[in-house]
Amino acid sequence: MLGISTMATLIASSTANQSDYIEKLSTLSEGTVTQGNSSGIVWLNVTGFAPEKLPYIQQDLGIFTYDNLEGLKTTASLAATAASNFHYGDLVYFFNAFAMNAFNPYIDISSEEMEQALLAAVRPANSSLPDHILIDLYADTSSISSLREAFLALKSLTVTLEDPNTPTTSIHGNQK
Repeated sequence: MLGISTMATLIASSTANQSDYIEKLSTLSEGTVTQGNSSGIVWLNVTGFAPEKLPYIQQDLGIFTYDNLEGLKTTASLAATAASNFHYGDLVYFFNAFAMNAFNPYIDISSEEMEQALLAAVRPANSSLPDHILIDLYADTSSISSLREAFLALKSLTVTLEDPNTPTTSIHGNQK
């Protein structure tokens, strides 16, 4: 059985870790991740994790980077934290940031690239409308308000399908 002082230490440690997590998520969502000149390969494994909650991101990603190893490691680590805490909205964001090589201009939550990536995460194939149930789930499980708002803004977007067999789409709605 844990003593009172041990419990207080665990609670303080958990609060500090949560604060650090939110700070890092906020920094990334503003389009800033530590960039460097290091190269290497990093994997983000999500296949089989909560497929009913993450139906459109059920693939593992492995990226070889020539210039952003630390940024990808940070993003993958934060994705693992999001998954372990069932922060599905955060995980969808981290998955997409990772897929973009954690490239600063694209990982900004207000970038067109991120908006399109988030929309793809809530839109069934061959549908012009996003899944509002997934949008609400991701908004409700986002740790910061800007990410929550980004998901909720997807409700007003529709997609024009050029050809159902190609991923090319045009987004209509509230453009920034």
